[in-house]
Amino acid sequence: MSNIYPDNPIFSFLSSTLENRPAPEETVKSIDWKKLMAFAAKQAVVGIAFEGVKLCRQQYPEYVGKQDLMRGLMATEKIMKRNQILNQRCVELQKILSDAGMRSSILKGQGLAKYYSEELRFMRGTGDIDVYVDCGRENAIAFAKKLGQKDVHWDYKHLHLHIWDNTLIELHYRPEIVLNPFKNARLQRWFDQNREMLFDDDGKMVTPSLTMNLFYLLLHMYSHFFGSGIGLKQLIDYYFVLRSANGQFGCF
Repeated sequence: MSNIYPDNPIFSFLSSTLENRPAPEETVKSIDWKKLMAFAAKQAVVGIAFEGVKLCRQQYPEYVGKQDLMRGLMATEKIMKRNQILNQRCVELQKILSDAGMRSSILKGQGLAKYYSEELRFMRGTGDIDVYVDCGRENAIAFAKKLGQKDVHWDYKHLHLHIWDNTLIELHYRPEIVLNPFKNARLQRWFDQNREMLFDDDGKMVTPSLTMNLFYLLLHMYSHFFGSGIGLKQLIDYYFVLRSANGQFGCF
């Protein structure tokens, strides 16, 4: 990612961080570190921003004080621990689903960490677990009830599954939808025709393939654009997926 925000120090800083290099000296000199971390917290990219602060501290110690490092240290330790917990939860969840005879795939979230650089892999902001199950709505509802869940809240796309108190799970029986009924019918047919691309086993967890993620994440952002909006975390996710494609399919 080239530096396309020379007049915005925060975006210039983050752009450099994604490439694992310190921001230009002029950018570092002009950054208000408190505002940077406040912006990062709002966009759920604190861990990534803090990695950039550490890079700049090594390169320009005169501009980045110890107190600037300490502001993000506790927060990033929590992010790393939460990533470790959720990674384990995903493995455990897929084992539970497999034992119940359901094929599953981790959508978004922890399933995208493998595309990140090694330095940022455990710094990605965490959320809930979205998992696709290849079983249909009725079987998904029956599964939730079998686990002892009395109130199963479901809609056309997914239901909320309760297994762990500190982990929210959305169990998808449709990967994604669009509101136009005719376009949605075509979309669901496309998912059915390309179902196997939803199940790529890397030996740790099953996730959509790179090809599927190129399409699925863009579709998901399209849906968010007309709803709650798109956050910087989602754009960074897609940046790393595009970079992993390495020029395939016309991606840059």
